Amino acid sequence: MLHSLVAFFLLLAIPFYFFWFAGKITQFLRWTQTLITDSEASGNTFKLPQVDERGPVSSLALLPGGERLAVAFKTDTKVYIWKKTGTDGITVGPPLEHRAVVTAIAASRDGKWVVSGGKDGRVVFWDVEKAQEPLGTPADPEGHTKEITFLDIASDSSRVASGSNDGLVFVWCMKEMKRLLGPLGPQNSLTIPISSVKFSPRGGRLAVAYFHAGQDGCTVRICNARSGDQLVSIPTENQSIWSLAWSLDGHHLFTGGFRGSTRVFDISTQRFSLVANTQPTPVTLLCVSNDGRYVISASAEGCTLDVWDMRDIPTSNPLRSLRRCDVSTSAVSPDDNYFVYGGEDHSFSICAVSAVVDASCHVHRQPNFFESFFSFIRRPAQFMDQARNGIKEAQTTSSNTTEDQHGSKCKATECPDNRFTMLSCIMDGVALRQQARLWEATAVFEHHVKGFVEWDESIIEYCEREYKPNIHDAPPMNLLMKAQNHLLSAGHCIARDTYRKALDRLEPISNLDLFHQISEWRGSRLMLDWDPDGLMLVIHSLRYQTLFALGLAPRVKDGRFVEQLDLSEEMEAIREQLSLLSEMFGDRTMCLGECGKAIDWYTEALALVGRYSGILSPETSGGRDALADVTTEPMEDRLTAFSQCRPRVSRLLLKRSMGEVAIGQCDDALRDAEAVIQRDPACAWGHERRYIALVGSKKYRQAVSSLNEIFSNNTTFDGSDVSSLRNRYTLPSQTVEIIDEQINAFFEVSPFVLINVQNGPSRGRLCDGKERRNLFKDDESYYQLVTSMSQVRDKRQAERQAKDAVEDYFSYVMFSHTWEGDDEPSFDLVSETTVYDLSSSPQNDKLKQFCTTVCELPRPDGSKGYRWSWSDTCCIDKKNMELFKPSIRSMYRWYRNSVVTLVLLARVPEKDRGDSSKLKLTHNRWMTRAWTLQELLAPKVIRFYDREWHLYLGDRRFNHKESPEIIQELERALVIPLGALVNFDPGSDEPSVRTRLRLASTRTAKYRVDIAYSLIGIFGIELEDDIARDAEDALGLLLQKIVDGKRAISVLDWTGEPSRFNNSLPAHISVYSQDPFKPKHVAKGAMDSRVSELRTMFPNWQHSSDISFLDSQLHFSNGRLALPCITIPVIITKLDSTQGNTYVANSAALGNVVFETTSTSFPPQGRVLLVYPWICDLLPKICRHEKDKHMQALKLFVHLEQGFRALLFAEQSNQRYRRVATDNAIFVSERKLTSVEDIHIELLQVWEK
Repeated sequence: MLHSLVAFFLLLAIPFYFFWFAGKITQFLRWTQTLITDSEASGNTFKLPQVDERGPVSSLALLPGGERLAVAFKTDTKVYIWKKTGTDGITVGPPLEHRAVVTAIAASRDGKWVVSGGKDGRVVFWDVEKAQEPLGTPADPEGHTKEITFLDIASDSSRVASGSNDGLVFVWCMKEMKRLLGPLGPQNSLTIPISSVKFSPRGGRLAVAYFHAGQDGCTVRICNARSGDQLVSIPTENQSIWSLAWSLDGHHLFTGGFRGSTRVFDISTQRFSLVANTQPTPVTLLCVSNDGRYVISASAEGCTLDVWDMRDIPTSNPLRSLRRCDVSTSAVSPDDNYFVYGGEDHSFSICAVSAVVDASCHVHRQPNFFESFFSFIRRPAQFMDQARNGIKEAQTTSSNTTEDQHGSKCKATECPDNRFTMLSCIMDGVALRQQARLWEATAVFEHHVKGFVEWDESIIEYCEREYKPNIHDAPPMNLLMKAQNHLLSAGHCIARDTYRKALDRLEPISNLDLFHQISEWRGSRLMLDWDPDGLMLVIHSLRYQTLFALGLAPRVKDGRFVEQLDLSEEMEAIREQLSLLSEMFGDRTMCLGECGKAIDWYTEALALVGRYSGILSPETSGGRDALADVTTEPMEDRLTAFSQCRPRVSRLLLKRSMGEVAIGQCDDALRDAEAVIQRDPACAWGHERRYIALVGSKKYRQAVSSLNEIFSNNTTFDGSDVSSLRNRYTLPSQTVEIIDEQINAFFEVSPFVLINVQNGPSRGRLCDGKERRNLFKDDESYYQLVTSMSQVRDKRQAERQAKDAVEDYFSYVMFSHTWEGDDEPSFDLVSETTVYDLSSSPQNDKLKQFCTTVCELPRPDGSKGYRWSWSDTCCIDKKNMELFKPSIRSMYRWYRNSVVTLVLLARVPEKDRGDSSKLKLTHNRWMTRAWTLQELLAPKVIRFYDREWHLYLGDRRFNHKESPEIIQELERALVIPLGALVNFDPGSDEPSVRTRLRLASTRTAKYRVDIAYSLIGIFGIELEDDIARDAEDALGLLLQKIVDGKRAISVLDWTGEPSRFNNSLPAHISVYSQDPFKPKHVAKGAMDSRVSELRTMFPNWQHSSDISFLDSQLHFSNGRLALPCITIPVIITKLDSTQGNTYVANSAALGNVVFETTSTSFPPQGRVLLVYPWICDLLPKICRHEKDKHMQALKLFVHLEQGFRALLFAEQSNQRYRRVATDNAIFVSERKLTSVEDIHIELLQVWEK
């Protein structure tokens, strides 16, 4: 019996000795592998030679590739580029002279740039290949004032962020070397030194860490790296943060604290999680592995480099720790593939991140079969919880983020002991496929899953024996195998990129009835190591990922999945996880511009939440993708901002509302926004979404009211984003102020009174500026303008937008026609009624038809009709002199600024209708009227109509100045340059002053005074005097302004009756129909030859005083003319009485000159001068090229010899002269001067008699 017992116990001990021996072998293998991996992870060590005298290293940067190192020392002002060669380093190129002790260095991702920052607060840019001279330093007087503490370069190498001890952060442009943004962060009196700055992987975010907390208790802030807006402030329990690192998807920010703790901040949830808590020494460096599973931290005082497994967080034990006694500084390469660490001895080790991570994982993460098997037998419940956590983490980090435009690698976190759980095998295979590691993904499904199925079938046999009495009552056995096989097949299809087949495999097992049946069988938990709920979670997670990969969205109303989930309270956790996953896919789809599909994802997520009714809307399920790219909102920024909104239902409604606006479903968007406000009136984003939806629905009045609520002091919002939200928009009152300024500016150049021709209460009525302003502010287009300007922050852009809108609304059409008697509709008549209610008459019907035509005019944008029109018959109140005078002076400007001028040609007399030539435009009575000259020249756009309101020549061009036929006809009739006719400019020299007077000389007006008034705008002059003066004075005042303002001496070239205003001017404008005198041109050779002769002939001429001053002495004001000229005294004798009023002017220089005059006061008693006035045109040329005074005078004499048209002046008293009007021109023929004794060059004073 005893022997039997001993044998029995020996038999029992054999397995335990076997397991003990296997464990020892495993420990030995681990120790051996540790030796190997330690050498691999320690990297290549080399030492910088001959640098001991430079002191400790102050800063270093590792360039991409891990072979070059930028180093700066605490006692040196240079930056050195080192390259490792074996165990030593050699410098590459000359040192980079910073001119101050360098305290921070950064290298670009492409390896071309190095940026240094020093104690002087300067940031210097260097080209690594051409490093002899710095590329430049941003010249910014408002930049850093203290030592630079940290630098970081964006992944695209276009921007640099700098932090300093002055507490300021700036973003600099690498290419232009100038400041783009800054200072960033809180602007207060406290100066908190910056410890670290870090761009997100895509460069859209900038994290800033401070050495201690500010007034709000935050030591980390995240800003928009492009706009500078602060996105979030992160409270860290007043702990100093020394280092920062982003996850590759940009959703998580890792922080290294002064007390040795490493934490991770979730950007979406804004929650902190502890990663590791080691010895209380500062964490000076953080690096995230490319797969996102491991975090490497460096501790200078602790002299360690620790590798942390994200699957074990929180923990105090690192996965691996590389200890060195001389670790004092460290850095990570810009591509996060290498890191370097070194110490006081100037020895550095460069390691590949992948080597350290792979070695750590190989040593510490390779399970043996026995541990996995026993853990499966002893810890089924713990297995289930670990699997759930692994799946949830995999769902939140398994694929590309919306921030990474280059497609960063997907990361899936395996649950512990993942090699022997089917769920983790599937998730592992999917994650490998998303990382483009196709061979490894295929191996997972072809080897691990195959082995698992064989192992699983053995357990099924065990369960059949264990539950044999109930096996025939357990149909879920077959369902379980079916679900398992479909799930494995789907994972295999995903690994091979056959997503359509994967979806076909998943659809049959997506029905909830299957899981209800499986859950009734108690053996399923033991066999699968997790409950059916986990199986259902995996199936639908894969189903969502497959739909997303295929570019599809879930069709909520087509199945029963969501409705079944809503029926069970036990599915709350699963609903939450699937809702988060659906929301994540909605965010990614939204950022891709497929807003219609994003709406479906958000609707799915809302349905999964199951706490809100009225969310689904079958009426808006179609027609989405066609407008999916319409939105101009910053999707990524909005989604990040919405992530701060709680509860989740409100956040999902906000996101769905944004997508609905993007595709034009603004009514649905408004409904969602109203639902958010109803649930949470203090949600600022809800009010913003309502405003945007109202704008999209073209409910602009309500939109302005909603915007006012956002800025109202009576509205209290929750959260820290209210100020940033308000900063995105312009206060409506400020917008209204800008619009009013543009309205006032437009009214200054538009008529005082206009006719409203559009439909409405004031249709056909005269409206002044105040009435037009009120109509505009009561129109929907006004509120549309206010809303469209609300997001314009640049004032100049806002002013341009307001100007365009004001001109579009207030643009007016002018009417040009000939009056037909005294029965034209007057201002008083139309003021009492409307244009359309006037009695029928030729004059009234003409005005009605004009207004009707204005309503039907085509516009450049394709629409029809203008709102305002103007006619001289009824839009000027001639009784109100305060408005009548400015109206006369502003007429040209009104026509010039009109959108178009309609010309109605005069009726052709009955007797001339048979003559086709009489029907032409140039023979029409309209071409003979005084006012119509400016009505032809001033408008930029003009259209001609005949008396039946048909377009002239049938030309349907909007602008008849662009019609070759019409414009050529006008050009031949007016004899002016084509350019001056098409685009007339009063300030231009074309046409000349004399040509403009010629055009006006043949025109008539009902009132002669109108002839002068009609020319005010054509010459671009202002008449401030009384408009009611008589015709002769009005013309004299006009000509006086022309001579004085335009130096137009040709105005004095006339013959006939003198004016009472000043006898130098004519009494009638008709005298300018005569051809003006043009001085003969003298060739340079002939001029030089004749001047030489005159100088020989008159060497002692004593009148060569300075004549250059005469160039600016021509003035004509208050009836007094100061005329620079050549004067020649003459003796007047009358010819024989048979010649009538014919006289002879005799002088020694010119001989006899015959002329006629009917002047009653001629011949005068005093001195008479024959005057050559044309030197006003010659003086600028002569004085510019000739400085000798004598030579200047002689050149004028040469022009005098060429023959000229002279004026006659008689002295009155005190050297005051008056002009003697002659009936014909006094022309002095060409002749040689024989004497110059009586010739004078002087300034003649001509006064009114």
